[in-house]
Amino acid sequence: MSNKTGLSTILSNNPYIELNNQGQIITIELIKDNHILGRDRQRADLVVPSD
Repeated sequence: MSNKTGLSTILSNNPYIELNNQGQIITIELIKDNHILGRDRQRADLVVPSD
């Protein structure tokens, strides 16, 4: 598997995802076994802002 972004993978005891939208970075901790990422607050538990 190749790293196409040029960024390295960092291992942590607290898993999280980092969303980067044109320099605006949002960090979301992953605390459950499964998550749903989206903009609909009724369906997603990891809600990302609409532009």
